[in-house]
Amino acid sequence: MGPPDDERPQAQAEADWREHGDREHALDLWRGGERLLRRKLTPGWVTDYERAVALTLDDLQRYVTLAALVQAYFDDSPASDTDAWLAAACHTQSGRVLNVGIVEDAAYWPRAQQLIATAVAE
Repeated sequence: MGPPDDERPQAQAEADWREHGDREHALDLWRGGERLLRRKLTPGWVTDYERAVALTLDDLQRYVTLAALVQAYFDDSPASDTDAWLAAACHTQSGRVLNVGIVEDAAYWPRAQQLIATAVAE
């Protein structure tokens, strides 16, 4: 049984506020990850990070709304398969160990931009 009718608007407002806060926080993190990749890195590292981001971005195409993308980003449940595909993307042929957080954030940023562009165009 849900909250009484007079509490529903308040509960919905709180849920909307949390969702907005999560979205803003995620976008800030994702922009930051992308900026880290734009710093001066040794060429071999740049290639490895770009490859890992591209692989991760391909996997993120399964999320078709920004809300779903944000939810997936913050989902740390055991049912989440994030660790497996992200670890695979960060495994480099060169043997370099990539920062998983940078790869994840840098890949989520362009996917968010794609979803925002699609939503604006509709």
